[in-house]
Amino acid sequence: MRKHHKNLISDIIINLSEASKEIQKAYFEKNKQILDILLADCLDISEQICDYIIQLDGEDVKTVKVLKEFADILYKIGNKAEDGYELIKQLKKQVIAVENSVKNDIKIDKLEIAFFPYKASMWDSIESVWLAAKDDPQCEAYVVPIPYYDKNTDGSFGQLHYEGREYPDDVPVTDWQQYSVEERLPDVIVVHNPYDAGNYVTSVHPDFYCERLKKYTDMLVYIPYFVSGDNIAEHFCVCAGTLHADKVIVQSENIRQTYIRFFKEFEKSNNCAGKFGKAEDKFVALGSPKFDAVINKKREDFNIPEEWNKLIEKADGTRKKIVLYNTSLGAMLQGDEQYLVKLRSVLDEFQKNEDVVLWWRPHPLSKSTYSSMRPQLYLNYAGIVDEYKKQGFGIYDDTADLHRAIAWSDAYYGDGSSVSIMYNITGKPVFFQNAFLTDYNLFHKNQELSITYFKINNNVLWGVARDFNGLFSLDLKTSSLSYHGNIPGERAFDINLYCSFSFSQSSIMLFPFQGKSIANYNIIDNTFEITPLKNPSITRKFIDSYDFNGNIFAIPRFYPMLIKNNAETGEITENAKICDELNKYGSDEPYFYRNGVVDGSLLTLPSMRDNVVVKFDMATDNYKFYNVGNSKNQYFNISYDGTDYWLFTFNGGIIKWNEKTGTVTEIDISANGFKHGETYNFISAIYFDGCFFLFFFFF
Repeated sequence: MRKHHKNLISDIIINLSEASKEIQKAYFEKNKQILDILLADCLDISEQICDYIIQLDGEDVKTVKVLKEFADILYKIGNKAEDGYELIKQLKKQVIAVENSVKNDIKIDKLEIAFFPYKASMWDSIESVWLAAKDDPQCEAYVVPIPYYDKNTDGSFGQLHYEGREYPDDVPVTDWQQYSVEERLPDVIVVHNPYDAGNYVTSVHPDFYCERLKKYTDMLVYIPYFVSGDNIAEHFCVCAGTLHADKVIVQSENIRQTYIRFFKEFEKSNNCAGKFGKAEDKFVALGSPKFDAVINKKREDFNIPEEWNKLIEKADGTRKKIVLYNTSLGAMLQGDEQYLVKLRSVLDEFQKNEDVVLWWRPHPLSKSTYSSMRPQLYLNYAGIVDEYKKQGFGIYDDTADLHRAIAWSDAYYGDGSSVSIMYNITGKPVFFQNAFLTDYNLFHKNQELSITYFKINNNVLWGVARDFNGLFSLDLKTSSLSYHGNIPGERAFDINLYCSFSFSQSSIMLFPFQGKSIANYNIIDNTFEITPLKNPSITRKFIDSYDFNGNIFAIPRFYPMLIKNNAETGEITENAKICDELNKYGSDEPYFYRNGVVDGSLLTLPSMRDNVVVKFDMATDNYKFYNVGNSKNQYFNISYDGTDYWLFTFNGGIIKWNEKTGTVTEIDISANGFKHGETYNFISAIYFDGCFFLFFFFF
């Protein structure tokens, strides 16, 4: 019996107990008319409860016998077959016996679990949970696909969709109009859409919003429809599904901690701590059913249409290589017109290659998203799709079965998304596209790659492109240029995303300038690990980084703290003390503008905030401030000749400073034809063999 059924019986028994008290009262008051009505009602109720229990659990339940004994006493009271006073005493005892029997003898051995998927293509996000539930004799599992609407550009509901007929043949589907959640009150409800009204592209039917479903179950479970890397955005962590769900099943402990962090920040900012449950209990790291599906599905489990098979099979009977081309919503929205240029470029390239078959599988909501969020591009995108279908050189897969595409293909190419993360599990090659790099260049053909910030390690120059999101390396011996992918979580097109690089044996730590996170790139695995910053909205965050005894120190330009990262453990320590003191000198200028000077553990940094020079000990985290020269000076660069420091001011002046003697000398270079601050500024200086080489740029 289900808990819901037992609760219903318990509620009726309470009424039966109250009616028994009224029977006693009517008997002693000799009110025969009321007594007869009460006896008849109680007999009818007890008979209905017996039938209900027998229907659910059979006649062997002890409560059935106890209820029949209760009914027998009622008959005797009505027929006055024995001493009435004695019968009333028996009735009191029997009511207690019925209550105890319902409590102790009726066992809850069934759970009704209702699965409410909406898109058939996302069924894999809950499939393995359903498989376990349907094979459990203590569970009654119902798959109830629910309808959803496209959204118009004004947010109103558009076309209604129902995909209940598109699920695998082995999945028994219950019609959503035949399953009344209000009447059935399932013990557990499982959903994979967490947005309620908050999605700009689609909306499940309002009857199935998480906020409403929570009223009709003891356990609302949300399982994300996607998987991610080690980083997940805040809007995924705080939405209707995560707020109203009793349990949120996430793929890993690392992801769970991110959910908890963002959830607690939401509670704090909205002053609602505890209203939606305790974060540590709500979020549970049990893995993702999407990973289960990838592991369990094999090529032989799927049939493909004959026209697809003709594309794949060669004349000699062997099979061509198949590349799964996955295009995602996030990259599509970021790329705008350029993304469509990229699509045409990719399709044209694969059309030229007869040994490889392209299996294009766009995100299921691509057309809906273009229609709702990029309506000016919809016809262009639809035209690309129609042209690809007509040309017939590749497979266009808009079916619900993602795992057929994963199982049949030999490699992955496309956007970074939950599909690429799932594909990694197969062990087959994964390649990522960059929408900026196409044959149909958005700006002009043969555009040069520009890298403003770079570092050299083992004769290899590393840097992130100045104008877009892409990590590159240049082998200085062979002049070979390599592209290593996009930094996850960053915009496709932005200027100077990362400006500082530190190297360990097998990885590169990248600190952001305009970017949002600290990125660690594994050279061997070609993977990125992301650590989000607390204040990602601050622009021009860091200027450089320095390694000392396994710790990497990132120097802030406008970010309000110095960051120390332990290269071995990954532990990050934030030090705001230096920036807090520099704030006393003003808040408009950068904390530090260019690189500093390293001498052992000591790092000397010139500040743009007045005439301040900071000495920082990387071994102890201790520091000391010096005021050098004119108080109006703003130092943006520094060099060291072994005895004196040479400071370069923002207006083109040069200051020579001896730390030991405190001597400060202003160097006059006007005799050489230079006039401070008029047409030039020194951007850098290098000391070599008794001379300073000054590098300047013109205004």
